[in-house]
Amino acid sequence: ASAPALALVETAGGPASPGPSGTLQADLLRPLRLPCVLVGDGGLGGISATLCAHDALTMRGLDTPLLVLLDGGLGNEAAIARHTRRAGTRVFAVPPLAKPA
Repeated sequence: ASAPALALVETAGGPASPGPSGTLQADLLRPLRLPCVLVGDGGLGGISATLCAHDALTMRGLDTPLLVLLDGGLGNEAAIARHTRRAGTRVFAVPPLAKPA
């Protein structure tokens, strides 16, 4: 039996940003059929961008089982989870980092 494989593909700018060929990154990822981990912003303005990025992935048929939310302790993960739950996406909020003394 073969060992399970792990592939990590990092993109920049979000799933609706064009890749080098001009094709949207979400469309470039689709043939790979890899599950996606979306990293989102839970701050002001970031909630909409995060939900739009999630929609761009799921509407193209990409599985997005996890959304990692950086919101600095604002507590917006519940609001985002209400909108991503129907796609089977769990939201994990990264705890705020301690400020250096």
